Amino acid sequence: MFELTVEDIFILEGVGVVFSGNIASGEVARFDKLRVMSPTGHADFGVAAIHELGKIVDKASSGTLVGIVAAGRIDFDAIADGVRRGEDGTFELISLRLVTAPPKERGWWPFGS
Repeated sequence: MFELTVEDIFILEGVGVVFSGNIASGEVARFDKLRVMSPTGHADFGVAAIHELGKIVDKASSGTLVGIVAAGRIDFDAIADGVRRGEDGTFELISLRLVTAPPKERGWWPFGS
């Protein structure tokens, strides 16, 4: 299972939300589904890109310092006890980590809802 303790969060104009830190275990690949977890909440997102040492890579594994670009919007209200967003757009980290998102549960009908 993938796990990364978030060391920094920032927003790059034209790119989106970037979570950075060292991968503690597992590996992550572009298009993976991840979950950002705070002490009491979580928000799921897809991986749009992975940056390692200034280069975009398709995947990264344990022990690597990376920046993970989130695809889409992050629900910061759901993880509010793990990060504070200042009025100037900066973030104050309290406690966040990224893990592999569990698969979505499917109902008995295999063709969607």
